[in-house]
Amino acid sequence: ITHPATKYYPINMKAVVKAASRNDVILEINASSFNPKKSNPRGSKELTIQLCKLAKKYGVQLSVNSDAHFHTQVGEVNHLFDILKEANIKDSDLINTSIGKVETFLGDNLIRKISV
Repeated sequence: ITHPATKYYPINMKAVVKAASRNDVILEINASSFNPKKSNPRGSKELTIQLCKLAKKYGVQLSVNSDAHFHTQVGEVNHLFDILKEANIKDSDLINTSIGKVETFLGDNLIRKISV
């Protein structure tokens, strides 16, 4: 689920994270929302920390995304580093820190969906 921690669309964060846990869904943390170069950054540090802590509690994988709308912004996720640190998020909590973790997740889910 992309952009679940936004101040413009309030959600029941705990319910979303628990549903993601039950359905093996990845939740995205959007770095673009915290880009200080933007005239109107839309990220909520408090909501993002809440998302991270709940995801960790319920075993939900997170992905970090630059959400680049311009080629020069691809991979710019440094705006999130302090937030991830404050939320005690480690590399092991992030699915897209290695190709292997992504491949395993996709493979497991493909097998699960085929066997249903």
